[in-house]
Amino acid sequence: MSEWHKALERLEGAYSDHTLRGYAMDMQQFQAWCIAHDHTPLPASAETLVAYVNEERQRLLPSTLGRRLCPYSSPVATCRSQQG
Repeated sequence: MSEWHKALERLEGAYSDHTLRGYAMDMQQFQAWCIAHDHTPLPASAETLVAYVNEERQRLLPSTLGRRLCPYSSPVATCRSQQG
């Protein structure tokens, strides 16, 4: 099971199923982008996030891009940082 799946499992009950499904879809998309561009998805470095934003902002609405970044500024990221 991937690191982000584990992080999402720890959040079950704290967020709605709808929110967690959205996070999962956004994280899958980000992970696919990372793999295609030789970046590590978790933990995501600042450089990786900047590269992702710079590329994706050319094709996504700001609101969509903001939503896709939500998992990395939410407790999902916090769960990952507290794991170690």
